[in-house]
Amino acid sequence: MLSTHGSPMRSELPLLPPPATDGELPFYEAYFSNYIEGAEFSVDDARTIIETQQPPTRRAAGGHDIIGTHRCVVDPLGRASTSTDVDELEGIMRSRHRTIMVGRPELGPGEFKDENNRVSAVTFVDLNLVSGTLRHVLAGLEKIPAGFPRAMYMMCVVAEIHPFTDGNGRVARLMMNAELSAVGACRIVVPTVLRNEYISALRRASNIDGDISALAEVLRSDWAWTAAMPWGNRAATDGQLAATNALLDSVDADERGLHLELP
Repeated sequence: MLSTHGSPMRSELPLLPPPATDGELPFYEAYFSNYIEGAEFSVDDARTIIETQQPPTRRAAGGHDIIGTHRCVVDPLGRASTSTDVDELEGIMRSRHRTIMVGRPELGPGEFKDENNRVSAVTFVDLNLVSGTLRHVLAGLEKIPAGFPRAMYMMCVVAEIHPFTDGNGRVARLMMNAELSAVGACRIVVPTVLRNEYISALRRASNIDGDISALAEVLRSDWAWTAAMPWGNRAATDGQLAATNALLDSVDADERGLHLELP
């Protein structure tokens, strides 16, 4: 499930520094992380939801999710919280899920799933095995180099186990970025244009051979893009989001032969 296949987990990757000021990064981290899961609000609508802390009446669930995700990423201390102690790490994971899903009590915010889940042909860890599997795969976390290798490992653990009824992708990316924030590195946001490529790489990693090389390459390239963006200035951010194709629909971009470009 989490085979290294050589280079993807190597520890000599240089740490990319965070932006001098957070600026627009927390907003777009929350926006993109929810968009990739189907909460397809416009940028303006999402900004209004976060600024007013009020979800739209007709799409209340998605609005609550964006607000909750933003609360997780806008706090510099909270978003960097992590541990190599399994019990503490599980508590952090549950807390982040609870914050995201607080507006959807029917999904058990902070609680592990009570029925099995699957996406397409992929069936995730049985609900009765979630806690034991987490303990097993996180027991040696301190042996994985901090930074990108550990960040990618944490993202894969949550994505592969799918411990919650919903919100697993968002929690997986929060756990990934916590490992980067903990070592003073830039976080990773997955823009709209990368949606299909990112999901395809996740599915490839879920195949029986557990090849994560494609996922590692997507995340490394995306990390470079995130670190190069001018998040400290809204006008500059807006200009570069357009110039780098970040906001394009991934299907439309593929058809037009367009890709995410570095700023």
